[in-house]
Amino acid sequence: MLLSVDEIVDYVTGQSGGGYRSSDPFPFRVIDDVLPKEFVLGLSREVDDLRSWFRYDNPIEKKSVCNQWDQFGSRLYSYFTAMLSDEVTYRIGSLFGIEGLRADVGLHGGGVHVSNNGDKLNVHQDYSIHPKLGLERRINIIFHIEPMWQEEFGGHLEFWSGGDEPVECRERVVSMFNRMILFVTSPGSWHGFPDPITGVDSIRRKTLATYYVSDLSDGAVERYRARYAPTKAQADDDYVLSLIRERSAKP
Repeated sequence: MLLSVDEIVDYVTGQSGGGYRSSDPFPFRVIDDVLPKEFVLGLSREVDDLRSWFRYDNPIEKKSVCNQWDQFGSRLYSYFTAMLSDEVTYRIGSLFGIEGLRADVGLHGGGVHVSNNGDKLNVHQDYSIHPKLGLERRINIIFHIEPMWQEEFGGHLEFWSGGDEPVECRERVVSMFNRMILFVTSPGSWHGFPDPITGVDSIRRKTLATYYVSDLSDGAVERYRARYAPTKAQADDDYVLSLIRERSAKP
């Protein structure tokens, strides 16, 4: 099943029920069964065909990413084209009350994300200022597309309260096939999946990530790279703390 860009836009912008929303610890929305099952299954199969990956493999982040448009199959290409369209971007801005929202069509840090057994992502804050565009990051959308994923594997997205540092996990959004997670990337929006994925063999956690930006707001924080927090087990690990400082340094 191959949907046109217009059809994907209609499905995404037409969603009004299913899932849930909250403002604790920061505004987010979860939407289930977003697109027709057969199309999402096709997205998942196209991810298996990708051959060009960038691998993050260190104590604070373990995942593989592909954000090269020329590598995408027809379904992936149409999905990203639709999600980054003016129509979908305007709808997202309306949901969260953000005027002048723009899509990051370059997929900086976005695209296809794949996590295998043992992979993880420490709780972190995303970059606040886009290093190429100089615009403020405002919204993340994460779309889960692996049909065989089971809750016991882990990889659930955690939302933490906190300011300069994460304080408490307030929400765990379970990784689920055809589930879309939208959330605000405010200065305190700590998120990640810090516990390593377990019990997985050939199945991979597959997500599609699109990001949205706007002109700088009055409260924009000057942060050009993601800022990670150590887990409790890493709190006194000098190597990990040094890695976090290096990873977060301005490019």
